[in-house]
Amino acid sequence: MKLLTPEITKRLSVDIPRQIPCLKLLVLFGSQVKETAHAQSDWDLAILAADGIDETLGDWGEFALYEKLGCLLQIPSDRIDIVNLKHCSPLLGYIVAREGRVLYEAGQDFLDFQLRAWKIYADTVKLRSYTQEYLRQELERLGK
Repeated sequence: MKLLTPEITKRLSVDIPRQIPCLKLLVLFGSQVKETAHAQSDWDLAILAADGIDETLGDWGEFALYEKLGCLLQIPSDRIDIVNLKHCSPLLGYIVAREGRVLYEAGQDFLDFQLRAWKIYADTVKLRSYTQEYLRQELERLGK
């Protein structure tokens, strides 16, 4: 199923505020966006939610998102992977900012996220470089 159609995004713009009012941003990324997906591929979704997501979704909190998003997107919930953009790594945030396609946003949350993700990614370039060099030296030391 193709999720990036105007009809689907229009429907989501109505259904998400009704069913998941705390959700501010829903982004599709990964193989489904790059069109390298196969029949068994999962659906990588990134979210930003307002504070209080657990209260909105009940006792199951973020776990309830899998079922709700599966129903809204007509995808089996066990094929969905959700990344909370408030808690993701700089590299994953950068990938979502660069490759992601917005399925729903309440305001200009994706642009705000992109700017923040690119800044954090740029700010951590030295750390990634040091980590890579450390790993290279350790592999060399171990003879691999």
